[in-house]
Amino acid sequence: MSSKKNRHLEVNTIPIRHQMNRGELQRRIARRRRILALIVVLLVLVAAGAGYAYYKWNGGFGFGNTAFGNAVEADSAAGNATDAGAEAEATEVGVSSDGTADGSGDGVTAGGSETSGGSGSVASGSGTASGSGATGGSSAEATSTGASADLDAGMIFNTQKNELGTYRGGTEGDQTGKEARLMKYPDYYVDSSYPWSFVLRCTDEKVREQAVANAVAAAENDHIGYDSGDLRMTLWDQVVANDYDFSKISVDCSANCVTSALIFYKAAGYQLGIEELQNIDISIHVWDVNETLLATGLFEQKDDAGYLHTSDHGVAGDLYVAETRHVMMQVSDGVEPW
Repeated sequence: MSSKKNRHLEVNTIPIRHQMNRGELQRRIARRRRILALIVVLLVLVAAGAGYAYYKWNGGFGFGNTAFGNAVEADSAAGNATDAGAEAEATEVGVSSDGTADGSGDGVTAGGSETSGGSGSVASGSGTASGSGATGGSSAEATSTGASADLDAGMIFNTQKNELGTYRGGTEGDQTGKEARLMKYPDYYVDSSYPWSFVLRCTDEKVREQAVANAVAAAENDHIGYDSGDLRMTLWDQVVANDYDFSKISVDCSANCVTSALIFYKAAGYQLGIEELQNIDISIHVWDVNETLLATGLFEQKDDAGYLHTSDHGVAGDLYVAETRHVMMQVSDGVEPW
């Protein structure tokens, strides 16, 4: 039998033991929370690293220069919204009414016969523009590719998704007539929210003219399509195989927005004998375009907001660059070029 004193001590030790247990429990909970927080941080870092690697490898999260990245052309759906029935876009040049480009060289009526300002027709292989009705437009002529076109002011060469509506995984060549084409400056690029970074302009007029001639010939040739994956270098293979004449390419091939723009200027380097352009690395991604082209000493960067979101003040050969997603080339002078 416990004495009163002992019972008092025993009773008093119970809350002491409980208090020690609660303290230990709290320490264990805090330790587990710290471990859990560390695990979460590590998972976030791993996910961020994987995302960055994916972004660098694919040229963006949209496979090309276009949804958030190079290819970027998640916006391209908006550009196709102007199609009506079986008629090709009124903004397209050198596209027949069924939406496909004609590479025969005899000239094809623009799908936009009702196009404001009328671009008339596009001829390939003759070295001269054919057709009539071109009003208020500017002209881009090929100097050696044998392709020329009468174009409305401020037209651009633009790439779209492949025939699957994706940025990679399609078939080489232009399966829809819209993967690589000439068009008016799209309304969805006019919006101030579109992240254009700057315009790059070649300071050599002859080089610009030749690069534009290459772009026009490429747009007319259905063997040239869009891809932002493994096929994006196949266009250059065919350009070299055909002595830098885009109109003579007869094997299906593809490029994305960045690759095609660089190829037009790289090919001009061989056509005009300019080593700085011949050395352009066409495998780069959109965020490297600025450094690469400025390094040639033949380009200048224009940051004035007046150049962005409109082609009115651009000149044929200008490259519009959105460093997170896209590149496109202007192929005719704007209505008020600066």
